[in-house]
Amino acid sequence: MLDGRSHLAALTAGVVMLAIVAVAAPRRLLPAARDIVAEGKRTPASELDDTLPRVRLDDWLRATVPVGTTFAWTASGCDLVPEERPEGDPICVEVLARLPNHGYLKLHVVVGNTRRGIAGPKTIGPSFVHCLGSVKEFHDVNVLSDVTSSVKAVANQSCR
Repeated sequence: MLDGRSHLAALTAGVVMLAIVAVAAPRRLLPAARDIVAEGKRTPASELDDTLPRVRLDDWLRATVPVGTTFAWTASGCDLVPEERPEGDPICVEVLARLPNHGYLKLHVVVGNTRRGIAGPKTIGPSFVHCLGSVKEFHDVNVLSDVTSSVKAVANQSCR
């Protein structure tokens, strides 16, 4: 049985251990979804691909895809499995652009990570253009300028 002093010492040791674990544990900084999306939209296309002009990503995408394309912008984990990465897990804005022929572009833009929040250079994460019609088309998007040729390749297909 612990006396008053031993109980206090054990309690203090427990609090100190908890504080050490809390300080040593990796921080997970997750900005608000609206801030992640806003950062992705205003990222210059030229920051993602130096062959492109210095225009906002949302404006560049609207000018690149066929008229009638609808967009959904969301915050995401880049479709990656969370794991213990020293730099933190990536934070992405995900753009799902549904083309008029029912094909779609899924674009991930890495805008930061769970260690530092929205920070650092922006890059393209796992992205593709897809059509599930009678002719199945799948095009990886490795650099932003790939979007143009990939969308053109599926734009005239029947993707229903």
